[in-house]
Amino acid sequence: MEIDEAVKELETLKGSILIQLAGKAKLIFEKYSPIQSHRLDGRKRVLNLELKNGEKVTIKFRKVRNKNELVVAQYTIRI
Repeated sequence: MEIDEAVKELETLKGSILIQLAGKAKLIFEKYSPIQSHRLDGRKRVLNLELKNGEKVTIKFRKVRNKNELVVAQYTIRI
């Protein structure tokens, strides 16, 4: 299934700037399913994606302590 492959790639994602990390996450999902819309909330560090097949993906990023790095903290996929 395409979403499972996207999630595997998403779990290994790391970066230092939120916009770049969100862009990489968006590209990962774009490889497997076309994206209809996206929204990034910088204050909450949340990326919301709506895929063309009707699924909604929410990705929350968190800052790693003692490092200048952001990682994926939590993600949900709703059908």
